[in-house]
Amino acid sequence: HKDRVPTGCWMDSEEVTQEQLMVLMERHRGSTGYTSELPVNRVTWQEAREYCKRPTKQQRTRNTIPSGYLYRLPTEAEWEYACRAGTTTKYHFGNDESKIDEYGWYYDNTDGDGYKERGIKKPNAWGLYDMHGNVAEWVLDSFDPEFYKNGPTDNPICLAAKDSKLNPGVEAPWPNKLYGRVARGGSWDDDVGD
Repeated sequence: HKDRVPTGCWMDSEEVTQEQLMVLMERHRGSTGYTSELPVNRVTWQEAREYCKRPTKQQRTRNTIPSGYLYRLPTEAEWEYACRAGTTTKYHFGNDESKIDEYGWYYDNTDGDGYKERGIKKPNAWGLYDMHGNVAEWVLDSFDPEFYKNGPTDNPICLAAKDSKLNPGVEAPWPNKLYGRVARGGSWDDDVGD
């Protein structure tokens, strides 16, 4: 499915650590066993959204963020665009699945032993780490199996009207039944190709 993401956006180059979550949220919830440099796991979509809202509020108070800018979860299309880093292959590093060990953590190369420190594997061409594996990343979209058949191709986002109200600056109500939230990138507990 071809999409067009007509506006720019920025992404952190690495997954959020447990320490970053604890400092910004002033609490720690979800991760199994606190280790400051490990990425956050087991957070809800709502908690991830709240984590993104906090720096927007802080920087607006300090006048350090331009008007109209905000921190938020990326849309699924934005995440895919950032992950692929200009490529059209199955993975951002090409189609050769045997190279996945160089770029991502998944079940076979973690021995089912859990997620790892962020940024150890090679980044994609745009300097983004752990786009294939380690911990899955929440995106803004809801899941609807019909969305990519019937949805828009320019800046597509699958959100219910109630979700648009929760995300200022994002207007994209989707009328169909939604089945839950979308996480991208796979995790240490997935097989290659899942």
